[in-house]
Amino acid sequence: MKSNRFKTIEERETFLVASLKRATDDFGILRPGAPVVVGLSGGRDSLCLVHLLDLYRERIEPSLQLMAATVLSHVQRIDVEPVRNWLNSIGVEHRAIEAGEIEEELRANGNRHACYLCSRRRRQKLCELSQEVGAAEIALGHHRLDFLETFLISAFRGGRLGCMSPAQKIFKGLFRIVRPMVYIEDVHLAALAQQRELPISKHACPFGDCGDRVQFRELLQRLEKEHRGTQNSLFSALTKPADTPVIFPTRKD
Repeated sequence: MKSNRFKTIEERETFLVASLKRATDDFGILRPGAPVVVGLSGGRDSLCLVHLLDLYRERIEPSLQLMAATVLSHVQRIDVEPVRNWLNSIGVEHRAIEAGEIEEELRANGNRHACYLCSRRRRQKLCELSQEVGAAEIALGHHRLDFLETFLISAFRGGRLGCMSPAQKIFKGLFRIVRPMVYIEDVHLAALAQQRELPISKHACPFGDCGDRVQFRELLQRLEKEHRGTQNSLFSALTKPADTPVIFPTRKD
């Protein structure tokens, strides 16, 4: 979908909030009155998520309780003040929490799986904060392209058909990881962040330009350029599984 289909930023925001509503209706993502802790890295996607959740609260669910949390590590630190000032302007509480030392763990793994190890540590800290403030919902800023990338990584690297879940219970159901932007294309987030001048952190992750996720993102972008509609078809395949879920039966030795 082209990013310039909307004449005004308000039209785009209306469309994106409707996408959040659709995801909530389909997957039970945002529950009335439930406190939500939003993982806020300072990057484009997480800032857009907070902005859209604030609009969702304003237009659809006034009982939604929002808190944004930034997990700081020695690997990647951001200046939280611009983000915190912006959050204060829209009435969203902010917490900054330390992830602790992670470099040794990364070095022990030869910097392999850096994204996985870092995200696991961040998620752990978000769960600790959520328990402290009495929240069961942790919202992350993954969008449609992230789901497609995860599907390809699972198939090509893990040898199985799998993907992230829009609403995933963890720690025996104590918390839920929710991804409200499952239906939103990244092109709209890029336009939204630019038009609303969101305070995106300029500090780049040292592992941000490597790894499977970047490679598969480039593959998806190339396929979309050469065969328009590829990403739509692939996403549709994720939401419409075949009647027979397994192509070959499990082999019995």
